Amino acid sequence: MPLEELLQVKGSPLEVTPDPWQGCQEYHYADMSAGICEGAVLYVHVTPAEARQYGLYLNDQRIEPHKNNLAQILGTPDFVAEDGDVYMRGSTALKIYRNSQSGEWDGIDLFDGNSS
Repeated sequence: MPLEELLQVKGSPLEVTPDPWQGCQEYHYADMSAGICEGAVLYVHVTPAEARQYGLYLNDQRIEPHKNNLAQILGTPDFVAEDGDVYMRGSTALKIYRNSQSGEWDGIDLFDGNSS
């Protein structure tokens, strides 16, 4: 989505910080963060605390990673990386970052391949 649409939907961010990986900006809201590059949302990031407090929905279905309901909703990951599981749907990727020690989830990113 374009930055203007994000601002219409979410309002002004609580904070804007540089994204050192993409060289863009990250807009921080209470329930999520959005990576903004060249005027468009490149990714959305949600932490465990944000998901617990505000809920986490994908296509109107509640995702509760702390209850391990991801396999029921998403199926088997398309890729298993060192730092988490990756699910691909067309040009969109959903990555669940996992703690290497405990295996618990540390965050979720949704990437839109069309925006890069």
